[in-house]
Amino acid sequence: MNSHFSELNHDPIEYTVEYKRVIAEVNQEVDRFMQEHHKKVFLGACHIAWAAKKRILKNKHNIDWKTPKEMNPRVFLIDLKKRSSERGENYAKWIT
Repeated sequence: MNSHFSELNHDPIEYTVEYKRVIAEVNQEVDRFMQEHHKKVFLGACHIAWAAKKRILKNKHNIDWKTPKEMNPRVFLIDLKKRSSERGENYAKWIT
């Protein structure tokens, strides 16, 4: 399957041991945050989820992560639900 999401730039931090060690826990926390604060899926929700992920990674794990939008400033990112879930991100349902 050809995934356009894999063609986007990703923050190299995603390939570090530190990031891989905490990302499952962080994605669960992002999912809880989105369920508590944003009951409905809406266009642009991915940006809120990414901001939460960025904040949690920095505040709890001292990891400076760049969002997909930061890594791909000229790409209009709205249709990443399927592609994000292929990467195993738990909050993919918030990505419209």
